[in-house]
Amino acid sequence: TINKIDLNKKKPDNIQIIGVTGTGDGEGSGNSESYRQLQMNFDDLEKWKNSVYAKIVKKCGSRRYWETWAKDIADIANRHIEEIKLLIKKPEIAPKFKEFLKALQQNLNSSIKTSDAIEMLAQHMITKPVFDALFEDYEFVKSNPVSRIMQDMLAILDEKALDKEQETLDKFYLSVQERAKGIDNAEGKQKIIIELYEQFFKNALPKQVAKLGIVYTPVEVVDFIIKSVDYVLRDKFNSSLNDKGVHVLDPFTGTGTFIVRLLRSGLIDIDNLLYKYTNEIHANEIVLLAYYIATINIEETFHDLIGAEDYTAFEGIVLTDTFAMTEKQKAKETEGEQLVEMFAENSARAKKQLKAPITVIIGNPPYSVGQKTANDNNQNTTYEFLDTTIANTYGAKSKANNTRAAYDTYIKAFRWATDRLGDNGVIAFVSNGAYLDSIAFDGFRQCLIEDFNHIYVFNLRGNQRTSGELSRKEGGKIFGSGSRTPVAITILVKRKGVKKDGFVRYHDIGDYLSREQKLSIISEFGDISAIKWSFITPNENNDWINQRNQSFINFIALGDKKRKEAISFFNDNYAMGLSSNRDAWVYNFSVDIALYNANRMIDYYNAERERCHDEYQRAVENGSVVNSPKVKETYLTNSVSNDTTKISWSSSLTPKFISNVPIDKSDNYYVALYRPFCKKVLAFNKPIIHRSSCWDKIYPSSSHDNLVICTAGAPLKRSFSVIISNSIQDLHLMENSQCYPLYMYDKVEMHGSAQMTLFGDMEEEDTVGYKKRFAISDAALTKFKGIYGDKITKEDIFYYLYAVLHSKDYIEAYADNLAKEMVRIPTLEKFPKYVEIGRQLAELHLHYEAPAD
Repeated sequence: TINKIDLNKKKPDNIQIIGVTGTGDGEGSGNSESYRQLQMNFDDLEKWKNSVYAKIVKKCGSRRYWETWAKDIADIANRHIEEIKLLIKKPEIAPKFKEFLKALQQNLNSSIKTSDAIEMLAQHMITKPVFDALFEDYEFVKSNPVSRIMQDMLAILDEKALDKEQETLDKFYLSVQERAKGIDNAEGKQKIIIELYEQFFKNALPKQVAKLGIVYTPVEVVDFIIKSVDYVLRDKFNSSLNDKGVHVLDPFTGTGTFIVRLLRSGLIDIDNLLYKYTNEIHANEIVLLAYYIATINIEETFHDLIGAEDYTAFEGIVLTDTFAMTEKQKAKETEGEQLVEMFAENSARAKKQLKAPITVIIGNPPYSVGQKTANDNNQNTTYEFLDTTIANTYGAKSKANNTRAAYDTYIKAFRWATDRLGDNGVIAFVSNGAYLDSIAFDGFRQCLIEDFNHIYVFNLRGNQRTSGELSRKEGGKIFGSGSRTPVAITILVKRKGVKKDGFVRYHDIGDYLSREQKLSIISEFGDISAIKWSFITPNENNDWINQRNQSFINFIALGDKKRKEAISFFNDNYAMGLSSNRDAWVYNFSVDIALYNANRMIDYYNAERERCHDEYQRAVENGSVVNSPKVKETYLTNSVSNDTTKISWSSSLTPKFISNVPIDKSDNYYVALYRPFCKKVLAFNKPIIHRSSCWDKIYPSSSHDNLVICTAGAPLKRSFSVIISNSIQDLHLMENSQCYPLYMYDKVEMHGSAQMTLFGDMEEEDTVGYKKRFAISDAALTKFKGIYGDKITKEDIFYYLYAVLHSKDYIEAYADNLAKEMVRIPTLEKFPKYVEIGRQLAELHLHYEAPAD
């Protein structure tokens, strides 16, 4: 009873939740002379009762056991994976598995590896009995085309060889069956499997969660999007979701929430539901477990709504990589290549969907831009045609120096949907909202204005990659713990032959709101027709919100590596903060520990390099692999250890490993400003420093003196800040640190005693010396002399800059500019006063450890 009370519509009679109706004002004798009419708020009581029921289940029900099981399942799944790896090497099984893998590659994505296929089989093994327990009268395995193939492959592998963990799993399956038994509605059963699914993924498949950016959408948001799409169809196209000919696609369906809520929305008439369900509703999913659950959720919902006894499969769902599916179409693969025999029915569904004239694309695109660390060996998939289209549109129209974010999966989803939609229709996504303000997405924003007639953006905020007061203003995260990014609902409308608006209808949900308050506001709106919109016309920088002050462009740029400016203060004489990409190995408060850690990692690198290259050579010699650069790279990458307690890989270290480059140990070190007012020892050995920028010209050795102004660099998520130091500065000293030195050191040929350089190189006789010069450009000096007089020096300008960069008026007036572009500095009156302030600030910040006078 306890396990089911929060799932059934009818609550149990043997558990009573009683509301107290008021307080007595007599002495308890029953003879009080004072009587009052007591009022009970029955709505509040009902909500309270439901909350108590839910709490009983949480504290006493089997979900507590499931959380424990979810942790155990990762180990069980991994053991299954290891066992399957051994089984597929058997000569009688290997050909069948090879065929199975090829079929997956052609149905899902060509990048599917053997390990991915094995993982899918392990997932199927563990979850099949869950569906059997939940849906006793619904033979999912026999009816679903993908499930049948998985089961057939497991039969070939001989499931008996994989039954060692069955006793542990049986206890879990029994608890599922117990919780499901007697549930009186489809929604209750759907809630169970989504609970299980989320627990499974969070604990058993963390890499897949990171790679695909898996988060789940609150129903309040889903319902809002569906109702808004229907409103737009009625308002702009004189049609609706109920009309025949309106095809709806959820290309990233997850557990099927969007399609389930569409079916339950009431926007499709019951007498029209069968036709829409079998002909005009489509969904894709790449993750096997999600695909299974989405299929069951959608089919159960449909049968629950129409009350039919006969089973009608939902043939609109495809197990596929949405992006890869259209890549194949653009590559003009033949039907024979696309219709793989093993997955023929799934392929046929994909082919049918590709021919469908999609009118509406809805959903929650994946969020991920890439792996957090190279140790994950978990990079996002690339798509030739889609990535090229992005490069030619969003990338080509961007002014940003780094457009990597334009290849984030959710941006790919917008690009894909734009091309898939054709000339007329609606795209409605809830997605990462970073695109609204980041400079990296200026080209994307421009293309949206050019591609769509009408744009609606409901900014739900919630950016928890901020801190302090700014974080509190952003409010609660719509996706809870699933994502720390800002979130926005975006609705895009294409209408052939109709003039484009050229502006954005925009609404900000507000400051300091909790997640629950935000969801309540969304529910109260119902759809976009209830929102009072602001109208935003993009400026010449393609800013939508937080538009930049246009006078900023008239100031002098701090730096200019591309030499596009008529004048700049430092030209290219500045550096990005030093990026080690392995701070734990090269930074420490102790010299001895920093050097020990760095050299220990180098020892491990060299040992792994020798081991993996020797293994590869033996594999080539015995004929088990083909000797080619691509095969070699794949083999070595898959063979090397990713143990983060031994080594940190990065895009700069991996090529050295692939090329079999040895790394020598070193005792070279510096004191670096690691964080504001926090110095650390830096074990400096160039081959293990990820990005050293031009620090060899700023500090050629630890004996060379210099001062360096460090500013936060665009794009900024936090407030602009600046600091000065007399040492190397870390990339994260400030946000995206940009470092401007007082001096640069140029190499000059010299004769004499040897000198140690930044990179630990030394020669005995002829060696390299260094000539010191000011980093401030001659052009900037000439400009300032023309304004302030001939006595001005480059050192004066350096301190002037430091003073202006600390000016509260300057930072507040140009906050949006500083967050999005290279810092620029105005020429202000009272130059000598600013120079003096700059010197005093520098003295204070450089000698913060010295006792005050």
